[in-house]
Amino acid sequence: MIPTADPDVFIEARTLGYVRYWRKVDGRRWEVWGRCDRRGDCLIGVAVQAPDGLVVVRDRAHIDGLKRLLGKERIDSDLDVPVTPEFTSCCPFTYREFGRGD
Repeated sequence: MIPTADPDVFIEARTLGYVRYWRKVDGRRWEVWGRCDRRGDCLIGVAVQAPDGLVVVRDRAHIDGLKRLLGKERIDSDLDVPVTPEFTSCCPFTYREFGRGD
């Protein structure tokens, strides 16, 4: 299993445009089809680590500034950031949830 930015969620399988997740605390499993288009809406309101401590992301322009400051494209985590079927505010993903332990 591959770790993600969420310590309770792991990647069971992954190919281009597809990820299957497993959450260890309750056994929930789901598949996600689609790709992050890096627009960043999901990061607005998130606290990220900056050189001077944690910073709350204000808007897309702030994301661009943090990318320059940190010198990297992904300001949230270098690990996969799992999205659940309840996630509806950003990239166009398609989901399928399995039963527990399927």
